[in-house]
Amino acid sequence: MNGKILLSTKEVTKIINRSESTLYRWWKIQGFFPAPILLDNGRACAWTKESVDNWLRLKSTPTT
Repeated sequence: MNGKILLSTKEVTKIINRSESTLYRWWKIQGFFPAPILLDNGRACAWTKESVDNWLRLKSTPTT
């Protein structure tokens, strides 16, 4: 992973203050949230801290 910090589903839900089902809906159905990295042949997943931080930054940027 070249030194990238990985966040578990539980960590991401705490950071974004949303439920696991909302996180997966945003990612899989709506494409609203960055896709995770699939681990263990797809049986687990994690998000890079960088992708979550970028999403938060973009989400908090006001649009004009």
